[in-house]
Amino acid sequence: MKIFISYSHKNEEWKNRLEEELKVFELDGNLDIWSDSNIQTGADWLNEIQNAIEQSHIAILLISTAFLISDFIRKKEIPHIIQKKERDGLIVFPVIIEPCNWNHISWLESIQVQPKNGKPLMSFSECDRKTHLSELAKTINSIFPIPFGQLNNLKEILTDVDIPSVENLKHIYQHIFSDTPGLFEIPKTHNNNSRIYLFHLLDQLALRGKNIKNRIQTIPIIDFVIHLRKLIENENIKKKLVVWAVESGKRFDLTQQDIEKLIYDNQSSVIKSTTMQYLLMRIEEKKEEGKYSIQAWFYRDKETIVNISEDMDDQNKFDLDNIMFDEVPLIIGELLEHINDYFGIQRYFIGIELFLPLEQINLEVDHWSFDTDIGPIAAYYPMVVRVKERYEKTTKKLDYLFKYYWKSQNLRKNPTDCVIWLDEPDIKGLRSKLRGGSVFLALNFVPEKDFLNQLIKMGVPFILWPRKIYNEKEIKDLRKLTCCQYVENVPELLFKERLNLLDFSIDTQYITKHISLLWDNYDRKLPEPDFVINAMSL
Repeated sequence: MKIFISYSHKNEEWKNRLEEELKVFELDGNLDIWSDSNIQTGADWLNEIQNAIEQSHIAILLISTAFLISDFIRKKEIPHIIQKKERDGLIVFPVIIEPCNWNHISWLESIQVQPKNGKPLMSFSECDRKTHLSELAKTINSIFPIPFGQLNNLKEILTDVDIPSVENLKHIYQHIFSDTPGLFEIPKTHNNNSRIYLFHLLDQLALRGKNIKNRIQTIPIIDFVIHLRKLIENENIKKKLVVWAVESGKRFDLTQQDIEKLIYDNQSSVIKSTTMQYLLMRIEEKKEEGKYSIQAWFYRDKETIVNISEDMDDQNKFDLDNIMFDEVPLIIGELLEHINDYFGIQRYFIGIELFLPLEQINLEVDHWSFDTDIGPIAAYYPMVVRVKERYEKTTKKLDYLFKYYWKSQNLRKNPTDCVIWLDEPDIKGLRSKLRGGSVFLALNFVPEKDFLNQLIKMGVPFILWPRKIYNEKEIKDLRKLTCCQYVENVPELLFKERLNLLDFSIDTQYITKHISLLWDNYDRKLPEPDFVINAMSL
C-alpha cells in the first residue's frame, strides 16, 4: 500500500517522526512510504511527485501555516490529491501539527482531520504526541484488510496470464456487489486495457475487506479471485490462485475446506447467515429532570417477542427505570451482548429500532457508540428511529394504513416510483402527493424542528432527512443510495453504506453518517405493557 506524505519543509521534523512510526509496518512489507526525500538528484521532481500521488492509496497531509500558504502545495499537490480522491477514492489523512486556520480552508471542510477535533499535535505532551503518531500509523496499516505484499503476490500470479475481457471482469464485479450501493467508477481510460482494469479492481476490492450482501458477510476479493479462476485456462495459474485464496482466507477465519467449497459448490465466501431480527427500545422521559426509563424487546418474529429489559433488571446491571440519557448507548451494548448470549445472534443480523420522544427524534443516534474501539453502533447494525407518541396515539389508524395501503401498494416498489424528494420546506401539495401512492419522503435540506414535527404528525411512515449538508455531491449520493432498490431495503442499504465508509476510513463528515431515518414499520409492534416473557424463562 503506497503512502504519499505531503508537508512543508519547515515541518520536516514532523515528517521524519511520522515516517519512523510507519516504518514499523513498512518493514513487514505492508506499506510503501513516499515523500519528496525519495527523489533522486537530477530527476524531474514535479513529474516524480505527480506520479507518486497517482500511484498512492493514501495521502497524509501534515497541516501547518507553512503548509497552507505554500504556493507549490496549494497549486501543484492539493489539486492532484483532490482529483485522485474524487476519481479513485484516494484516502486522505490531514494531520494538524500546529495551531493554524485550517478550518477556514474550503477543500478541508469535508475531510475528517486528525487528531480528534483538530487539536494540534504540538499542543500535546511529548508522550501523547508519540501516542497519536503511533495510533495513526496503526490505523493506516489496518486500512488494507489484504496486506499490500499479499496483493502484489496476486498481481504477480496474473502478470503473464491472458486476462479476460473488460466486460467479463465487469460482470464478475457486478455479480459480487449486485445489491450494494456506491459502486466505484473506474476511469474510462482503463476500459481498453483489461490488465490495468483488473489490477485497479483488485486494489479496490482489497480495500473493501468484508461486504454485507443479503445479510450475509462475504470477502469480495476472495469471491472475485474464485470467479476469475473459472475464466482462466492455465491449470498451473488456477492452482496458484487457489493457494492464494487459502492463504488470504486465513485472515478472515476461512479454512482450506471453506475455499474448496467456494470453488466446487459455486458459493460465496459466507461467514454467517441468518434472517433479520430486531432490538426494539422504548425510551421515556420521567418527571424527574434528566431521568429516563427504558423498555426493551427482542423481536424474533411476530410470534416470538422477548422482554429483555426484565432480564437486565434481574441481573442488576442497570436500573432501566431510572437512567441518565448518556447511559443509553452502554445499555444498547449490554442488550446486544445479552441477545448474543441467549440466542447466538451476531451483529449485522440485528436491526435496532428506537422509540424516542418527539422532542428527541433528531438526535444523532447513528453516532452513538458503546465501544470506542469499534466505532459507531450504526456502522454495525441497521438503526432507525420511531416516534413514541405517534405510535401510542395513532397505532390503530396507522396500522390500518400500513397494512392495507402503504405495504400492499408500495413497499416492494422501486423508490424511484414512490419517493417524494422535497427540495424546500413547503407543506402545500404534499398531502395530495402522498395520497397519490408515495410512502417514502426524502428531504434535500436540513429541516427546522417545527416542519419536521408537521411531517411526523401527517403520518408518513418513512422519512429520510439530513442533519448536515456539506456539498451538492452529498445530495446526489443520497439519491443514489435509494435508487433502484425496494423501499423496505432502505434501512439496510444505509447501514451497508455506513459500514463501507468505516471499512474505507472515509471522512466522518460524509452525509450517510449525518442523516436521520424515521422508519415506522407497523409489522413490528411493541407488545402490551404487561408483556413480561423474558429470555430467562425460555
